[in-house]
Amino acid sequence: MENPYLPPQSAGNLWQPTESSREAAQAQVRGPAICLLVTSVLWMLGLVAAIGFDIFLVTSGMAEDMRPGRVFDKQTEVTVRGVGSLVLLGLQGVTVAGAVSMMQLKRPGLAKASAILAVIPCCSACYVLGIPFGIWALVVLNRPEVSSHFS
Repeated sequence: MENPYLPPQSAGNLWQPTESSREAAQAQVRGPAICLLVTSVLWMLGLVAAIGFDIFLVTSGMAEDMRPGRVFDKQTEVTVRGVGSLVLLGLQGVTVAGAVSMMQLKRPGLAKASAILAVIPCCSACYVLGIPFGIWALVVLNRPEVSSHFS
């Protein structure tokens, strides 16, 4: 008598990818990819606005305020904040590129990198939304029926 609690024995991987399974994989990644894309684009717009405001402060001379007790002058603070915003803008560009490649089922490394960036709080768009969207994307990307369709 056979043990009913053992997993069934199979002769290798009988699952063969088809065009309809590719469409099913695209349907699975569409949700997290769109969420990552939207939040990243919104974050990029905010960063561009912040960089524009910092440029305005520096060029208008409003950033030259020196108060006693400050370690750095205001212009240095604005410049450092602008450089940080540029770095975050670049990270969001990677996230956008990864979300687009996720929707196209191309470049799995970039797709996973964008999902991982979304999970890191200081790098993700809209801190509260980036973490669950990044986790959702990682879970979907690691499914065998999805990962087998990446080119």
